[in-house]
Formats: sequence, C-alpha cells, structure tokens
Amino acid sequence: MSPETTQPDAFPPTLQTWIDARLDEGHTGRLDVNKHIMATYAVPLRIYLLGSSWRRFGEVDEIINGFFAGRLDKPEFFTQWKTSGKRLRYWLINALRFHLQEQYRRVKRDQAAPLPDDPDEATVHRDFDRAWAMSLVREACLDAQTQCAHEGLQEHWSVFHQHHVDGVPYRDIAAAMNISPGRCAVMVRTATSRFKQAMAERLQIDGTPDTALDGEIDILLEALR
Repeated sequence: MSPETTQPDAFPPTLQTWIDARLDEGHTGRLDVNKHIMATYAVPLRIYLLGSSWRRFGEVDEIINGFFAGRLDKPEFFTQWKTSGKRLRYWLINALRFHLQEQYRRVKRDQAAPLPDDPDEATVHRDFDRAWAMSLVREACLDAQTQCAHEGLQEHWSVFHQHHVDGVPYRDIAAAMNISPGRCAVMVRTATSRFKQAMAERLQIDGTPDTALDGEIDILLEALR
C-alpha cells in the first residue's frame, strides 16, 4: 500500500486554524499559503518527478512551476484537499499526477494513449519523503531560529546549531563560549524544544493529527539518517 492510499487522517484544529485563517484574509492570505506550499514542497515534488517515468515528459522545473501556477490559485483546491483527508504532501502528488495526465492527453490528442507508470513506486515515495523531510526540517530550523531570537535565546540557538548541525562537541563549544559543558546541554535542550515545536506546527499544516506528531517526528528524523 502506497502512503497516499492509507486511511484518511483527522485534521487537527491547528491545521484548520492556519490554512483557513490565511485564506479568510483574501488574496494576501492566499499568497501566504501558496508561498508555504512552494517553499516546502517544490524540491520534494521535483525529486518525485526525477524518480518517476514522468521525468521524460519535459523539463522538471517547468513541470513543477506549471503545476503550481495551474493548481494553487483554484478556489476549490484546498477545500478538496481537506475533504480528501490525505496528508498534504500526498494530495500534492495526486494533484501533480492529474496535472501531468491532462498535459499528456492535450499533447497526444488521444484519450486512449497509455500513461507513464512509476517504475518503482516504493522507491519513488521513499525518495520523495526524504526530500520532504529535509525541506520541512530546513523550514522548521528557520522558524525555531526566529522564535529563539524573539525570546532573546540567540546563543541557545547558536549552541544547538553548532552541536546538532555542525557536529561540534559540547566541550569545544563550552571552551569557545567560556561556559560549562553542562550549561551547553541545557541551552541545547531549550533550543531543541523550540525546534520540535516548529516541526510539530509544520507537520500539523501537512495534516498530521496531534496524536501522531511524536511518531511522525521520529520517522522524519530517521528518514534523514
């Protein structure tokens, strides 16, 4: 069973609040939603296309740009997504497939023409999920960094980034900052809580229910290893 055919998820309040609040703002809010979609999902969808038979249909970046231009501004696009119950990333894959089928049939002018199939669906989806995880973690890092700055915790974020991203041991960070390794660990835990909260919020936007957040974060981090 492929990921997008799993049972529908219940949409959490945070998802409804963020998406609906932005869309209720009209054109400006819709741009915010579309910007989030493109920033988070453009690279994963590109990876998906490169791993599928559709990669032979045209230039990948042009396909992705055409898909976003043709779908994101449709009034019913996000309503149909929420009705489907799918995670946003798998809804986008399905929407991209429909977009490609429309383009293919328009070019071929033959409704009976066979459509390309994915050569290895499990591999394609694994690569897509890994690219999506990387994109989500990158965006969550920016969110957490902004939150730390807002709270006056810039040094906490610096220690977090040095330790978890650059791989610098606590003892080296402590020596450079003239603090104890124990203090480094405390600062990292503080920044880590902001990072996990940012991850959770972005997962909720994707359609992950509150009860599945911890497990989804573990899966995400595992996909990156």
